[in-house]
Amino acid sequence: MKQRGNDRQRTFNPEPVVRYFPETQWLWVDSGKPLGEAETIANGVVVYYGKDDAGQAEGVRIEFAESVLKPFVDAILAKYGVEPMQTRDADPVNTPQSAPNGVPAE
Repeated sequence: MKQRGNDRQRTFNPEPVVRYFPETQWLWVDSGKPLGEAETIANGVVVYYGKDDAGQAEGVRIEFAESVLKPFVDAILAKYGVEPMQTRDADPVNTPQSAPNGVPAE
């Protein structure tokens, strides 16, 4: 994996945009900042870099997120003795065919 950007301290947006598309199991998380170049870093995992700062990761798309992330979430919940919460449905207006934040699907 190539090194991107530099080691300067980054500003973190404490309230990221999170969307889930149940039809495709896509999980989308981004900072809300303009996005530029995208890079597939693993099968089904795409990182979107900032338009203004190409070294800063500003978004990530995880395909088949439920299948990929469930073992990690289950392990964390078990470690801390937390019961899973009821989830709410994703926004039915958004469609999985259009990628979030105006970024074209790859």
